[in-house]
Amino acid sequence: MAYFTKNRLFTEGFFSFLFLFGFSFSLLFLSACGGKKNDRGDTVVVRINDDPEKLNPLTTENAQSTIILNQMFCTLLNYDAKTLELNPFLAESLPTISNIDTGKYKGGVAYSFIIRPEAVWDNGSPVTGNDVVFTVKAILNKLSGANNLLSGIDFIRDIQVDAANLKKFTVISGKKYILAESKIGTLPIIPAYAYDETHLMGGFSIPELVKLSTDTSKILPSPLTLFAQNFQNPKFSNDKSAISGCGAYALEEKETGQRVVLTRKKNWWGEKLTTVNPRFQAKPVRILFKIVKDEAATLALLKNDEIDIAAKINPRTFSTLKTNDTLTKNYNFFTAPTLGLVQLGMNCKSEKLSDSRVRRALAYCTNPTTYIKALMNGYATLSPNPFVAQRKYYDVNITPFTNNILEAKKLLADAGWRDTNGDSTVDKKINGKSTELVLRFTFAAQNAVAKNIGLMLKESAKQAGIDVELFAVESKVLLERFAKRDYDIFVSNTTFEPSSDDPKELWASSSNTPSGGNRYQFENKTADALIDSIRSELNAEKRDVLYKKFQELINKEAPAVFLFSPQERLVIHKRLKNAQSVVIFPGFEVNTLSE
Repeated sequence: MAYFTKNRLFTEGFFSFLFLFGFSFSLLFLSACGGKKNDRGDTVVVRINDDPEKLNPLTTENAQSTIILNQMFCTLLNYDAKTLELNPFLAESLPTISNIDTGKYKGGVAYSFIIRPEAVWDNGSPVTGNDVVFTVKAILNKLSGANNLLSGIDFIRDIQVDAANLKKFTVISGKKYILAESKIGTLPIIPAYAYDETHLMGGFSIPELVKLSTDTSKILPSPLTLFAQNFQNPKFSNDKSAISGCGAYALEEKETGQRVVLTRKKNWWGEKLTTVNPRFQAKPVRILFKIVKDEAATLALLKNDEIDIAAKINPRTFSTLKTNDTLTKNYNFFTAPTLGLVQLGMNCKSEKLSDSRVRRALAYCTNPTTYIKALMNGYATLSPNPFVAQRKYYDVNITPFTNNILEAKKLLADAGWRDTNGDSTVDKKINGKSTELVLRFTFAAQNAVAKNIGLMLKESAKQAGIDVELFAVESKVLLERFAKRDYDIFVSNTTFEPSSDDPKELWASSSNTPSGGNRYQFENKTADALIDSIRSELNAEKRDVLYKKFQELINKEAPAVFLFSPQERLVIHKRLKNAQSVVIFPGFEVNTLSE
């Protein structure tokens, strides 16, 4: 966890066809399907639109998996869905934070936690600080596949567990870091007894693993290699007898491409704490996550009253469904802002896009306002910055790029791109070879919004002399191309955490690795310096100034065009009481819902 103008005739013609086809199909479809009374009882059925490939909380990179894992595993802290503030969950309280003024870790910060006395694992043993130590060790083992979490805890130098009370422990940060509390607090904690039965990680300390995780020249000792192999065994992603958390639900069934079923644990330790934190609520007896990628099939399930929750409905379809009497009788329709940004990313290491003037020229071929109206049916807001508008440091003075073909042509000419052969595409000599400005737009085949953004961009860019070629690939192939940086431009929908932003994960030069988040290949010394300053500045007012400087730099360099922030489009059955939408992904809290 989180996913563009063209000429007026093409926009209206194409999307009129799309709208009429979709509208007519939806009405025909809905009138043709017959409803039936639901008999789900204590089971809540949630439609998810992709297969949750891994149910390993440390290695998954799949958004649908996290929806499920959140019901099975606990974190020390969690974000309140309404206030977006950190609350104690597995921990009794927020950590005690103190500066370290002496000793080996002088200049660092100590975060002291106490785990709730009630917290136990499925085998009845208590959840302790040693489990937190094991979890961090597993992440620090650079072969374990937890790369998505590894970069986020690079500040941890040690964890000290109180020998007199194993539920008390202190995390030592080697430096001041703005997100240390949230990064520690939101790690899913896993038990060593289930994930390391032979104690392979037991012989290594966190300081040793920190050193090994950053040293690329050393081959890891064989116990670490063997643990990593075991940890990535498919059983920890699919087998209900192997997957073990201390959350309210356990895996009952996982059928690839079909369903994932969770069952509420009997006598769960958190059931008496429901008034302390909504995350302790576990109202459904069973939660059935039904995998339905096809929207027509989702409509059939809604019409037949076979599912309770469906999110990310196609915008135009969502508007149509809201007018259907049968559906409005059974379902509530919700929209809510999200912590997401849809953006047009550019490969800054591509020889054709290495010049910021070319990137800005392409930006002037977009029109986010048109995309919101034509693609999102109005269910989105303009958001031209690399941070979401909910941030208090969001720079309101930065305006969205708008369609300006003349400006695009001027920027291209300034960068040396001109049509010298009369084929309507600008060209330039690069390394002595005449090169046409042809850009590969790579997107997931099932992502209709990305495809239509590409079609609109292609038509608009053509007027500026840029040839955009569309390449549709399967999601798995797209991830492989991301790792290889094999593309020129792409569309992504990034979902942000409720915490303040750490730009390192997406924008730092050090994050431009196959597993890193810098898919733009944006390497800029000024940006790196700003990122380092932001990460260590604990004074909010001073940090906000740095955030704004960073936004101005990204706007100037244009490694991406930030198009809009989508609204969640959510359908929840009226049989579920107190249903509401929330800003935090996935837009609903399934554990709080029941008849």
